[in-house]
Amino acid sequence: MLETRRKLLNAALSTNMIGFLVGSSIVVLVLSFQGALFWGLSAHNNKRVTASYVACGIHAFIFTIQCVVTTVVVKSKEDVIDTYAAYEYIPDSGYADNVNLTNISINASPLGYQATIPTADI
Repeated sequence: MLETRRKLLNAALSTNMIGFLVGSSIVVLVLSFQGALFWGLSAHNNKRVTASYVACGIHAFIFTIQCVVTTVVVKSKEDVIDTYAAYEYIPDSGYADNVNLTNISINASPLGYQATIPTADI
């Protein structure tokens, strides 16, 4: 399982993009927190206290939004990787053992008990 996942992580372009998205989300998260912290601390030593608090509030708002985005990206990254891996293995052409549906007789009804058409048992 782990080896298969490593192959998918190395081979699939979308996993690289997911990794880039997670990494950039974390970088923006750290930078917005750093900006909010800087402007919050500099408000005490600055003559323009209101402007510093407004800048701190803007960075805090960006930090909050980025927390939500990063959380969603990190929680859904495995689903995106697994979905891409599933689509990677779907064959492009039909199977060789498919039934030729033009030569089906009248007795091959899906409603009959002895149907020759393959049906899904759900």
